[in-house]
Amino acid sequence: MSGPRNPPYPLPRPAEVLLFDFRPAPAQRPSIQADRPIKLVQWNIERGYKLDAVIQVLRELDADVLALQEIDIHCERSGWEDTGLAIAKALGLSYAFVCEFEELHSPLRSADTQGGGVHGNAILSKYDITDVRAIEHRAHPVDWDLSPEQQPHPLARKEPRHGRRLTAAATVHTHQGPLLVYSAHLECFCGALARMAQLSDLFRDTRLQQQQLQARAQQPQELDVQRPPPRTQPPFGKADMPPDLTEPQAPASPALPAPALKPSSLANPPPASPSPSACGDILAPQPPPPTTPPSDCPGVATPPQPRVGAPGAVLRAALMGDLNTLANGVARLSPHYCTDHLRWGSLGWFEAELLDKKVLGVKDPEPINTWAVRQGLPEATCRDLVNPGYEDPFNARTDITIDHPKYRWMGHSFMTGKLDWVLLRGCRVLSHRMGNEDYSASDHKWLQVEVQLL
Repeated sequence: MSGPRNPPYPLPRPAEVLLFDFRPAPAQRPSIQADRPIKLVQWNIERGYKLDAVIQVLRELDADVLALQEIDIHCERSGWEDTGLAIAKALGLSYAFVCEFEELHSPLRSADTQGGGVHGNAILSKYDITDVRAIEHRAHPVDWDLSPEQQPHPLARKEPRHGRRLTAAATVHTHQGPLLVYSAHLECFCGALARMAQLSDLFRDTRLQQQQLQARAQQPQELDVQRPPPRTQPPFGKADMPPDLTEPQAPASPALPAPALKPSSLANPPPASPSPSACGDILAPQPPPPTTPPSDCPGVATPPQPRVGAPGAVLRAALMGDLNTLANGVARLSPHYCTDHLRWGSLGWFEAELLDKKVLGVKDPEPINTWAVRQGLPEATCRDLVNPGYEDPFNARTDITIDHPKYRWMGHSFMTGKLDWVLLRGCRVLSHRMGNEDYSASDHKWLQVEVQLL
């Protein structure tokens, strides 16, 4: 383990967004049939420890839209690589990154967790990516801005960092129309209820986006609200760009910090650069983009589509991520991973099953999740914790996405669960599967779903 290194270019700060495009020129892109399914892939790449293997797997999957978690930039544990940038360049994709944490280089860290850079979530695609946002969560069960001496959580103390959990969100302009995509990584050093509280923020955002569509339906065509311009300054100047880096698209402005349930969790939030879009409620949606595919998608046979906001228009969305639904097996025995009363109160259930039945099973137009109220979550959270129309094509009990080899003994697995999710809204599922069965490229399986937008 070496000492910290100076990064080759300025690193983003928590809540800052990066947006780049490594696709071929429009004229060089292959044509797309209008009825071809859209291939979605969800994967936690485990910090890119095995970056070459990750790239090879993703190249073989050939997905249209990727949601990736645990993206490292300039961390010693992942070979000082910019892992997301390397994937996007190798695959020739557009790439949006939301920074969650500054990973401090510290003697408290082991070699396989050593920092020195930043860490976050990403959305990659063959299509245009716009309206990239960092969605703030109101609940932060771990205050990552505390010093190691002040940090009460013993495992968090060994990985000092600054920042907070954030979800990447963006509009991906597919050949079938716009798709709202989330790439989420919820907190692991807490209980199931805190993770549900964080998920409620994403449900709330989806509901607000749908309401925006309905509001636009009341406006005449000529009065359609225009999307505010993005911030025009990239996060670093041309002279500071990594070698061979193509011209970046202008990233969206970082979101303003949200009031957390525990004020100390945002004691030192990074400053947000002012811009036309950084105003009002931090979860208030920007006006949605047009439904027609971008003009630079050659050969696309465009079917007739209603304009965004037309009566009957449905927000199509894919909420993908590592939701860390791990409260089962030996994890249940650890107060570090299961910190609330559901540690024992959900005996006999996988946490994924609990989420499937008690959260996803409570759907609009229910006004509130009464089960969550009985568990002690705040009323506002319980009102948001109502499923706004998402469906899960996978099985919450049998579709295991993590099987930690450290906790295997004599053919038995003691730390397994479905931690990774692809939740779909306004989509028809044509096929779904999982891979990385031997966990050779990451400690998580990847999930692939082929869909058509409704």
